[in-house]
Amino acid sequence: MNISILNPALSFIIPTHNRAARLVTTLSRLVALPGPDAEIVVVDNGSSDDTVDAVHAVDSAITLITLPENKGAVARNDGARAAHGRILFMLDDDSCPAPGAVERALACLEDHRVGLAGCLVRLADGTYEEGGAPYVPIGCGMALRRETFEKLGGFCEIYETYVEEYDLAFRALSDGYDVVYEEGAVVHHEPSRDGPTDFLVRQLARNNIYLAHKFFDEKDAERFSSWVLERYGRFARRQGLTKGFDEAVVALEEMRTKGLRDRFVLSDRAMAYAAPWNVAARAIDALEAGNGRIAFLRAGKEIIYLIEAARQRGMHVEAVYDEGLWSPGEEIAGVTVRSLDDVASFDGCLLCGGLTPGFKRNTQALAARLGKVLGDG
Repeated sequence: MNISILNPALSFIIPTHNRAARLVTTLSRLVALPGPDAEIVVVDNGSSDDTVDAVHAVDSAITLITLPENKGAVARNDGARAAHGRILFMLDDDSCPAPGAVERALACLEDHRVGLAGCLVRLADGTYEEGGAPYVPIGCGMALRRETFEKLGGFCEIYETYVEEYDLAFRALSDGYDVVYEEGAVVHHEPSRDGPTDFLVRQLARNNIYLAHKFFDEKDAERFSSWVLERYGRFARRQGLTKGFDEAVVALEEMRTKGLRDRFVLSDRAMAYAAPWNVAARAIDALEAGNGRIAFLRAGKEIIYLIEAARQRGMHVEAVYDEGLWSPGEEIAGVTVRSLDDVASFDGCLLCGGLTPGFKRNTQALAARLGKVLGDG
């Protein structure tokens, strides 16, 4: 790939902070990637290591923006403002497109009805990132036209890091754009091996509260928030990250107030795609349940909405087979959690217990290992 700011086909936008060695690996891979002429814009979030020298050593044509403070992932806004490409391709300092992914994303965006094109994000162990949502790309692997980014106003900076993609996608949907996953486009992601942190838990919990009250009415915002707190509270306890969760709880009222202050009324079309309960309802409507016995394999973040949608359509959910945040014998929305070994005896319609593309792929692979076939829904 030829790296240049002279009429590049696209610009890669990469925020970073004190991760010079990891960043150099990513930049070296990008420079070696075949594909159209491109620009690389690195936004250094006030690093105290040798990030600046490291970037210059990789390729002098890389554009480097240095910020005096750490703005997190939303520093991509600064990168976008400095970029020259017609297409903006958002990455992290530890993510890089697979060969052919860039071309597929560019082709997807030739359809001007498409506002955001998400990529499947693959981890080093061969599994897929399970974040995002069916209509929300993951921030370390998404592309959009510059004009769309500018029209939407970029990322909302209140989030700093995590959940900012949801806000952008919701606004794109409300503005009439389609938000799609180009499943033929894969971005490889190699996050830190240190695992989840208190920072991650704090940001995900508090930022989802802001998102809920910004975009959903009071009843739905409280419903969404309650489930967010239950899931991340469980996650924090399982991972020993209660400090981060406690910090999020302290910030809840502040984030709720900010969300209401920044209230954004979504169009009916956007609500149909943005609200997880609406997406879950469509998934259940598409189901052919056979003998009427249904169960879910794994409990994704949409599991309570999937259970609710099934019940509203007169279906009986017999079990959720999961060994993640819930333990066998516990209940999710009144449905018993059973071990993965127990799924062998289930002879009804087995569904994926989540809706995101990565979650579905991982669950399909698990079902195959268990000798089961997931139903269509």
